Amino acid sequence: MAEEIKATEQSEETQLYEFKTRFFLKMDEENYVVAMMVAVNQAEAEIYESQNLTEVSAEIYQEVGPDSRLIDGEVKQGEPRVPMLDNEAKQAIMTARLRDATIKIDTLQDAIDLEMATDEEKVQLTAWRKYRVLLSRLNTSTTLAEWPAAPAGGGTE
Repeated sequence: MAEEIKATEQSEETQLYEFKTRFFLKMDEENYVVAMMVAVNQAEAEIYESQNLTEVSAEIYQEVGPDSRLIDGEVKQGEPRVPMLDNEAKQAIMTARLRDATIKIDTLQDAIDLEMATDEEKVQLTAWRKYRVLLSRLNTSTTLAEWPAAPAGGGTE
């Protein structure tokens, strides 16, 4: 009888180690894979199932790469995704560009003030000032593609 109890305990312990790793994917509304999860125990698997993640085989899981989509159980390469930036991120980009423009303007203005500026630097100063004014007037709800380009040779792209 004691041997039966011991055998039952051992089989329960063995069951803890018999869990087979399971793979889950989360997709967005366009079926792009946005998250990949690996369940290494039953509790994790249940969490992923409760979140309505899609369970896939290890082979399918390994096929997923950047811009992958899961369509009818197959991994397909999707078009590259353009990240959507929120207004806070756009504001940070604008602040950085304004700072870079100001640094460039200050340096060019120094060259003019010290009578060291070339004709090209005088033209650049005007271009950078216009760029900075255009940036300062931007509404961050516009897409980055609509933002003004930095003057040629400016290096703030």
